[in-house]
Amino acid sequence: MFELLAILLAFFAVSVLYLTNKYQYLTLKPAQKKYRKWAYGLILLSTLSLLVTMSLLASVYSVIVVIMLIGAMLPFFALLFKGATSES
Repeated sequence: MFELLAILLAFFAVSVLYLTNKYQYLTLKPAQKKYRKWAYGLILLSTLSLLVTMSLLASVYSVIVVIMLIGAMLPFFALLFKGATSES
């Protein structure tokens, strides 16, 4: 249960971090920079929720891997969906 919560929190945090970036392609205007603090808090909360079921090293490593995977896939999904709507 806590693993799924941690993955969802990390996904939401990386999404917020992506939306505050000026080079994002999902919206016309990036979100305000104040939301980055919320995203960092969610990443910390994700790590803490994994600490319930794993050791410290395993939970930190798992959160870093999830952040890297989502951070790499999110821009590509944005380009795919943006390209699919602009071609039709």
